[in-house]
Amino acid sequence: VAHHYASGAKDSTIEECVCSLREVHKDLERRADVIDGLPEQACPENKVTADLAAQRSLGLHPLVFAIDECQELFSHEDYGDEAEKLCTAIIKRGRALGIILLLATQRPDKDSMPTGVSGNVLVRFCLKVAGQTENDMVLGTSAYKNGVRATTFTDEDLGIGYLLGVSTEARIVRGYYVDNPAAGRIADRARAMREAAGTLSGYAAGEVDKTQPPTYDLLADILTVVPATEEKVWNSVVVDRSLTVWRRSALISTAPGLSKRTRPRRLSSQRCSSRSASRSTRSSRPWTARARTGAASSGITWWRPPRGSSAA
Repeated sequence: VAHHYASGAKDSTIEECVCSLREVHKDLERRADVIDGLPEQACPENKVTADLAAQRSLGLHPLVFAIDECQELFSHEDYGDEAEKLCTAIIKRGRALGIILLLATQRPDKDSMPTGVSGNVLVRFCLKVAGQTENDMVLGTSAYKNGVRATTFTDEDLGIGYLLGVSTEARIVRGYYVDNPAAGRIADRARAMREAAGTLSGYAAGEVDKTQPPTYDLLADILTVVPATEEKVWNSVVVDRSLTVWRRSALISTAPGLSKRTRPRRLSSQRCSSRSASRSTRSSRPWTARARTGAASSGITWWRPPRGSSAA
């Protein structure tokens, strides 16, 4: 039923998660513009209401973004800082615009959940924890001293915890226990309802997500044109065979079998001639195609040295 979905702690999963956060962050601006354009009587509080969310033409439907084991995201070397900024902005503005961000972690310390994020979380739920430190990490500073102590729960209190942020005082509530078979039935029912309503999209509808970065496998591309039993193939041979495969397709940009990274780019004849003339004699080595996009080019022109000459 999810529009976006990824699983695991791999770099690719973290990257997809950040791409989704960027999309949601961009949707904040769109939703704000929609609300600004509504008559005052339709939206007196400048926030999404149930009536506004029910109008599909406005695109203000509830949007839930859930991240489990969020410490893997925030501690990532390449994407952690950006994820913190995006989540902080979404938490601050999302609630009034119909966007809900769910973050789950076993130990929400400053490394697992940055203070800029945890400090803006309004609703908190804490199951049984071991001590005061862990209790206050989830429920907030001085929660333990004020008598809100999730340390008092026992192993028999399954699904029972403290809930903060939905009323003036902390509440002890119990969640539903859902095992994997039950979760499967719930998901099947939710999908059937969304299909009937015509609201399936993205991952659930089998659509290709254009916001996600492409993946490449150069070895797989080479194996497409060079059998595993063939040894010591020159680069020029690999390129010639690849070009033959691409030419068989009506459109090179959609040629099957090979990824975009190893597809030839356009190279103007003029650039080919000037580059060929400027080449100096060097030691022989397997030829590697070098090309760049040329807006004025028509078709594809490859420069290659004549047999017996050398190339860089």
